[in-house]
Amino acid sequence: FGDRGETHDRRDPAVAGHLLTVPDRDAWGAPGGLPRLATLPNHREFVASDGARIPFVAQNAAAVVPGLPRVSTRALGEFLAAMRSRGLAPALLPVPEHGALAEHGLRLLRVGAEGIVALPGFSLRGGARKTVRQSASRLRRFGCSVDILPPPHAPALLQAVRRVSDAWLQGRGLPERRLGCGWFHEPYIASCRLAVVRDRENRILAFANLLDDHDPAEGTLDLIRHLPDAPAGTMDALFVRVAETYRREGRARFSLGFTPLAGLDPARPLERALLWLGRRGRRYYDAFGLAAFKSKFRPVWEPRYLAVRRRDFPAVAWALTENQAGPVFAAAWRGYLGRRVDILRLRRMDDARQFLAEYPVRPPVEQDNPNPLGQGVSLHPHQA
Repeated sequence: FGDRGETHDRRDPAVAGHLLTVPDRDAWGAPGGLPRLATLPNHREFVASDGARIPFVAQNAAAVVPGLPRVSTRALGEFLAAMRSRGLAPALLPVPEHGALAEHGLRLLRVGAEGIVALPGFSLRGGARKTVRQSASRLRRFGCSVDILPPPHAPALLQAVRRVSDAWLQGRGLPERRLGCGWFHEPYIASCRLAVVRDRENRILAFANLLDDHDPAEGTLDLIRHLPDAPAGTMDALFVRVAETYRREGRARFSLGFTPLAGLDPARPLERALLWLGRRGRRYYDAFGLAAFKSKFRPVWEPRYLAVRRRDFPAVAWALTENQAGPVFAAAWRGYLGRRVDILRLRRMDDARQFLAEYPVRPPVEQDNPNPLGQGVSLHPHQA
């Protein structure tokens, strides 16, 4: 990891108490708020002494926060300390570069980028987006249509998009990735607007769920899935329709979402290792193809990082790789890092499993539960 930002005295009240002040689009929710991803049932919720809520997903010996929370640095410090004291390696992913992270001993490893399309000037005219324009026109000639459907959704529609999702997953031979990203959970999908592509027989070829309630100036997508036999240009047409919808609604930006491995520098050893893993695991997840697809929309690429301590990196890398490509491919990553991962695993796993067993993911619980950890800090599953 390169040194990014200064390290400040964590005991300084002026440092410990201020909010993570970043541009609105780089942090989710109001202070203490939760992103929509945190409504997924695999998220647990940490409640700090000031009432701020930080969702996270625990896998193996890692505890990963989805994105950058807009909470006080004191609340973030409480979360990090609570996880470490119980044998878990905390991390935040993906996040922008921010000095408050260095204040807590976190280092930044670039793991990809987020593509942002400015909507006021978005147009398919001219040569810049010629390929996208041609793909969308070809799909219309095939008799296909793209619709944006608000909730609530009929059960038949949800069943149809589930079939698309299952076929997409089966084609890649992998289960759902559930760490740091959304996955197909019917109540979660049912709560979102859906963009669906239908053929002339009204069969759904592709869908995406829209995430557009965290920032009135921006909209984005989460799951983006299609049938194996969907015609070429299906996803181009879907993205165009979503961009045009957001522009008509007066939004300024269309986020194409986080793209792993985009913009990595092979001159940096760890980034070179990630690129190597990406090439080896391309049959499971083609991050390079995803970046090429999104580049057709001419976005501005903003770097995104994994925020983690050096000593915690092997455990977090193991969890992320296993989530991304399954246990078999994760074994290659453990081999690349050496025995340190296994040593960390043995040291952490017993304590971490015992800790998490006390707070399992389960149906919603009441907000007024007694504080099980004392001193104003509680940990319980997120209430969907």
